[in-house]
Amino acid sequence: MGHERDRSFDAKKGQELGYLGCESTFEIEFDLKLGQLDSSGSVLGISITDEQPMLEVGITGESKLYLNELYLKVMKNMKGSWYGNSFDLEEEKETEGDEGAKEVEDFLMWSLADGVANIDEDLELADERFVVKRGPEIQVGRIYNIRVSVNDTETHLIVNGKNKYSIPIGSNRVSMRTIGAKLYACCEDRMNAAVQLRNVHLKCENAPSPWTRLYSDKSCSELVSRLIPRSSLLQKTIPEVFDSFLDGSNFSSLQQLLEHNFDYIENNSVLIDDLLKPAKTLGGRSRWETLLLADEETVATRYLMKAWRLKDAALRSDDVVHAALALKKTKIFEMLCSHGGLVDHGILDTFVRKNIISHPNETLRILKALGNNVKLDKRLVYDLVEPQEELFHGPLEETSIRGYEKDQWFKVRKNQIIGYLTCGPAFDLSFEIKLLSKGPGWPTVLHHGSSKDRRFPYVGVLRQSTRLTAMVSQIPGKDENGDQEGYEERNGGYEEQELKLHEIHKVRVLREPTRLSFWIDEKLVGEPLKLKEVTVLSGERTFPETNAPLYACPGWEPDTANAELRNVRLVAASGAPPVTEKSPWLRMCAFPDRYGDLVDYLSSLLGLPVQEEEKEEEEEEEEEEEEEKEETDDGKGAYHNLECDSSVDFLF
Repeated sequence: MGHERDRSFDAKKGQELGYLGCESTFEIEFDLKLGQLDSSGSVLGISITDEQPMLEVGITGESKLYLNELYLKVMKNMKGSWYGNSFDLEEEKETEGDEGAKEVEDFLMWSLADGVANIDEDLELADERFVVKRGPEIQVGRIYNIRVSVNDTETHLIVNGKNKYSIPIGSNRVSMRTIGAKLYACCEDRMNAAVQLRNVHLKCENAPSPWTRLYSDKSCSELVSRLIPRSSLLQKTIPEVFDSFLDGSNFSSLQQLLEHNFDYIENNSVLIDDLLKPAKTLGGRSRWETLLLADEETVATRYLMKAWRLKDAALRSDDVVHAALALKKTKIFEMLCSHGGLVDHGILDTFVRKNIISHPNETLRILKALGNNVKLDKRLVYDLVEPQEELFHGPLEETSIRGYEKDQWFKVRKNQIIGYLTCGPAFDLSFEIKLLSKGPGWPTVLHHGSSKDRRFPYVGVLRQSTRLTAMVSQIPGKDENGDQEGYEERNGGYEEQELKLHEIHKVRVLREPTRLSFWIDEKLVGEPLKLKEVTVLSGERTFPETNAPLYACPGWEPDTANAELRNVRLVAASGAPPVTEKSPWLRMCAFPDRYGDLVDYLSSLLGLPVQEEEKEEEEEEEEEEEEEKEETDDGKGAYHNLECDSSVDFLF
């Protein structure tokens, strides 16, 4: 099978002659006839992609044969001369960008082949080297027999039986061993010479069969998929056809193969075993996991999910379950569940613990996808409803069911929310800080409040120094900073405010109704400041503000402190109403905008109580507030009325 012997054809740009299955030793032989003088360009090349050929035979403008062997891609610091003018590829990248530099590089390669450009001898090469050798002159109308012979040590150009020259092979030569390299009569990105070819022949140790060449051609994938069911002999090749499509990430070809041959593939234990085997080259993941996460539109995997071993293995994978947080990947998870797949209980427990606070909507999607197969660990439910003595705050996306991990450092970043708490006139903030450098302007560390006029508190660094400052708003809603008071820059700061770079310091800011105190490393900064009680503007109904973000630092502040924090804790000052609920469940119930749908689902699933909003007249609310104050004086929080204890019946 193949092209008719002794039949000539014109070499055309991008003309594919076949697919190769070469080992390290192979030979290409063909007959060539030049059609006209001054016809430079590519004659024949081998390439894995449609771009640079790995091996190419062509003709220069002087009608000389050349052999070009590419080692690896993209040169570095390419300098030289072209028609007497100097060039520098790095400068081209700066002025023309990567795309412009690519055009220059391609043109220079042609210029090198034509002998009109030269590369500096001291050229520094990165991961690439290409060699261009110019050979004998050829005459118009005469037929030449050309052979390119490649072995482990060198490449030979043989013309009419005579070895014209050899190119030593370096250790970095591109491998052409895999099926998928194409043989072109002039590669896609080359000019073609005006030549005719005939009897193009490849000799190698393991030449591919016509069937291998057929399934290696993407354009023939549907034909291949339809032919396989018609022959028991072809059915035996399914594993190698499947591997060829999979290695090329050719999802549409895999889809066609699975559509017509799923029963055979599902029952092929060798193929399934190979898909499930962990691969070092994939970071320990199996090819099945990698395929699942790569095929976001489930073009091919929608069929493979039906195989019971594959669907169960997928839902036992921590990577697959956690990838479902992304909306595109949720579709994969939902389809696996719809086919009856069951999530490993340990993986589901870990997922819910890690994401129920930080990703409530995504967690709800995952739980709903499981349908009636949701079974939450008893310890997880206990941790959800059990009151906490200590709650630490950190980046919300890394906050788990019981808060941010103790003693875990995190970087201060712009617009980074680390918690949602009630923003009120009395609080006790503590944290540890490691300041890494001075910053420009007034770098911000922490801010509690939903806007600039609500600072309860604000903690930052004084300009061009390492001294901390702590500020609080006195009239939320007024001016830019809420008529703030505190340890301001105009006071110059106290020596106690000084931090040492890269060292750990303990900080505490205590705001009582009429006093502000500031400690660093358990030393009081100056004297406590006497303050007036917070004044609420007429018509202001959002203070105290529930579920106000705690930032490190907010997006509206121009400068962010170059610092790391840990053990950030914000609680109520003694005798003041609590700033948050005691348990994760109560905190979720108290924040319906963020957790309402998830709370409704879990309360129905587990029989957990939900805090109902009471709609009372203004007079009744005032009476309740006074009752709450009395309860606070007795050491009971106004928000402690709803506590889940051992008497609650849970459904598992």
